[in-house]
Amino acid sequence: KIKNTIIKQKSKMSDIKQNNFRTRDPFPKYPPAGVGTKVLQENAKECIAPRTTNEPSTPEHIKKYRKSYKQAYGQTITHYGKVQDPLPELQFSYGIKTKGSEHVDNVIPDKGLKGVTGYMRELKEDKYHKNKNEPLGKTISRNYQYPNQVNDPNFRFGVGTVGSEQAKDVLYNPASISDGDDVKNLYIKSHKLYDAGEQKKRDYNWKFDPNHHVFGKSEKRGVDEARYCLYPETVENNFPKTTIVKKNVEDHRDFAGEQLGKVKNLGQTNPKVTEDFVYGYKPRDKDPWDAAKCLRGQPNMSQIDPDENLGKSTKHGFRNQVKDGDEGRVFGIPTIRKDVVKPAHRSVANTHNYGDEPSAIGLLVPERFADYGIEKEDFVAPLPKEDIRKLFSAIGYNYKPGKFEGMFMRAQELTGCEDEKCSVKNFI
Repeated sequence: KIKNTIIKQKSKMSDIKQNNFRTRDPFPKYPPAGVGTKVLQENAKECIAPRTTNEPSTPEHIKKYRKSYKQAYGQTITHYGKVQDPLPELQFSYGIKTKGSEHVDNVIPDKGLKGVTGYMRELKEDKYHKNKNEPLGKTISRNYQYPNQVNDPNFRFGVGTVGSEQAKDVLYNPASISDGDDVKNLYIKSHKLYDAGEQKKRDYNWKFDPNHHVFGKSEKRGVDEARYCLYPETVENNFPKTTIVKKNVEDHRDFAGEQLGKVKNLGQTNPKVTEDFVYGYKPRDKDPWDAAKCLRGQPNMSQIDPDENLGKSTKHGFRNQVKDGDEGRVFGIPTIRKDVVKPAHRSVANTHNYGDEPSAIGLLVPERFADYGIEKEDFVAPLPKEDIRKLFSAIGYNYKPGKFEGMFMRAQELTGCEDEKCSVKNFI
C-alpha cells in the first residue's frame, strides 16, 4: 500500500510539472464552457513582467562609472575615484586627539566648605585685597566718604533736566503763528510752512502783475466759427497753396520715391506688356508639374490609404486580440471592483474602490453628520430593540416600557422587518 501511494504521488507531481505547476483537470473529457481567448505569451503576467533573458551583467570594474550604481537603494553616493580606496578600521576616529589634562573639579574646587575647614579657608582668603574689596555676592567697596545729603532716599546724582520745547514743535511748528509777518516768512523759508490753500510765492521779479496775468498762447476770437467748421475750405491759409512745377521733376520724384503700400520702382518695368503678363517658359503639357506637386508628390490610392495597423498596437505582448463572436469583451479591471469580495478589514494601503466610497456630490456637499462618521444608511439600517433602547437612552430619551413598546411596534411595521428590528428613522 505504501509503495502504491508513493507511485501515485510521483505521477501527480509529474502531471503538475508538465502543466507548468497547475493542478490537473479532474474532468478532462468535458469541454470548457464559453469561448476561449487565450493567446500565447500575451496574458497579464507577460505584459506586466515580461520574460527576462540571461543577459551578461556589467563588469565589476565598470559598474562604478554607471548611474545605476550611484542610484542604488541604501547606498552612499561615492565618487568613482574613491570607490576602491581602502577604508580605515571601524574604530578609527578623525581629527586631533585631545591630550589628557586635569579635570575641572580639580582646578576649581568646591568653595562650599563648612565648619572648621571653611573657617580656616576664610582666614587664608582675608589676606587678599580683592577678597576684601570685592566680596562674593556684594558690590565693590571703595571706601568713599560721601556727604550727608547722599543719605537722603530722594537723592539723585547728575544735573536735572530743565523743561523746554518739545521736539515735535521744533520740527513741525504749529500752523498758528501770531508773531508777525517776519516770523511767518522765516518759517516759510525754513520749513515751507504755507497755510491751507495759500499760493506758493517765490518772490519773482515779474514785469507784470501775476495775479491778473494769464500764461500760455491765446487764440484770436473770430467771427462765423460755425461756418468755418462746416466749410473749412473757406478759411484763409488753411490749405497749402498750389504751386506749378515742372513735370519731369514730379516724374522723377514718383520714380525714385517709395510710395505707401507699393513696391519701390527699380526701373525694371516694361511698358510694352500688360499687367497680367507672365514671364517664363510656357510648358507644352496641359498638366505640368508645379511647385505644389514637387512638394506634395503624386501618390496613388494605395499610398494615400491609411496603414493596416493604424490604431493598433504593434508591440508584442500588448495586443488585445479577440476571436469572432467575442468583440464585446472588455479588457483590464473595472474601476469599481465589484468583481471581487470586499475585505472585512480594509488595509490602509488598499486603494481599490469597492463601490462604497462617497460620490462627487458627497465630497462637495457632505451630509450633516459626516464629521462624526455617520452616514445616511446608518439611519435606515434596521437595529435590534435593545440597541434602539440604549441609543435613545444615551441621548436623554428614557421612555417608559409601555410607550417604548408601542413606538417600537409602529416603527417595526414601517420598516417591514419580521424579526424585532426597526430603523432609527422610522422610530423617530
